[in-house]
Amino acid sequence: GESLAILPSPYVKTTTGTVHSTEITIHPNPSSNELIVNGIDAKSLGNVEIHAMDGRVFRTKISDKTIDISRLPPGVFYLQLPEKTLRFVKQ
Repeated sequence: GESLAILPSPYVKTTTGTVHSTEITIHPNPSSNELIVNGIDAKSLGNVEIHAMDGRVFRTKISDKTIDISRLPPGVFYLQLPEKTLRFVKQ
């Protein structure tokens, strides 16, 4: 007969709290004024870096999960977070 394996859920309660398997996302993308970052604790980050395709680096703060990108020139950028790098387009 067939055997059934029971696999642990990614949201298992542990003694230290809930295991985080939240995907980190940004929206809207493309954007002209601001990006909203989901899946991170913005208070623990402070400053983040935004890298331009030509090598320029912009440092900015995340304020309540929102990043002001209104002063960036139009183009493709990379938001550098501790866990991952996210690509976005500034219109």
